[in-house]
Amino acid sequence: MQYAPVIDSILKGLLDGRKRGLFILINYFKSLNFSEEEVSKIVVDWNKKNKKPLGDAYISAQVSWSFKQKKLLPPNYDKPHYRGIGISPTDDELKSKNPVSYTIKKMFSKGRGKDYK
Repeated sequence: MQYAPVIDSILKGLLDGRKRGLFILINYFKSLNFSEEEVSKIVVDWNKKNKKPLGDAYISAQVSWSFKQKKLLPPNYDKPHYRGIGISPTDDELKSKNPVSYTIKKMFSKGRGKDYK
């Protein structure tokens, strides 16, 4: 699966805005029907790339709490969440509402909708 470019950027690690980045990542993958275990593995791996990693207990608690709540899409591109952590959506991404709609649109435009979890 090809992730939205903002998600790829976050997954490279952050200097600042790690909690906001975690919120975005959890909601992105949860919205794409990734399991709690898959999301946990992704964010634990991501956290190791951060300049100053968040605590393991914090990561675990956030993932666990999120999966007890109803699905929530990651913030829309027109919100300050991405630019606030130094990431700007591409022009192509801005044609979509948020990273999930971008990802789904890309999957179906390439005839790979059947791969959607």
